[in-house]
Amino acid sequence: MLPTIHQWMDEDGYDLIFLATEDQDILDQMRAEFGDKLRAIAQKRLRVSDLKEGQTISSYEEEHNQGDAYLEELEETTVNYFYALYILSQCESFMVSGQCNGWDVVNSFNQGKFRRAYKFQLGVTEK
Repeated sequence: MLPTIHQWMDEDGYDLIFLATEDQDILDQMRAEFGDKLRAIAQKRLRVSDLKEGQTISSYEEEHNQGDAYLEELEETTVNYFYALYILSQCESFMVSGQCNGWDVVNSFNQGKFRRAYKFQLGVTEK
């Protein structure tokens, strides 16, 4: 994604990037690449090394939280998720790293107003 991000920033004159991710490794990489041009919601994030092979984030959270703590974590995660989707929908352009429901929700919220929208997935073309 980095070459495309740099291309869009250069061609369209973007000053900032809003990154929505639950992956601390990706956030660290993007901060190293873009520094103070990067914005992200403060939230709990995981590293790939935190997960067992094949484990999902939801199963990790369920395993590490019990009862009310799990429900509170789930509520916070859900609120942050929709907050990030709304912020993404207000951006001038939008890209995602693969198939996710966020693609559909963000595009729906945006109502076709993105300058560019791109999903890094075989068979999907740039808008």
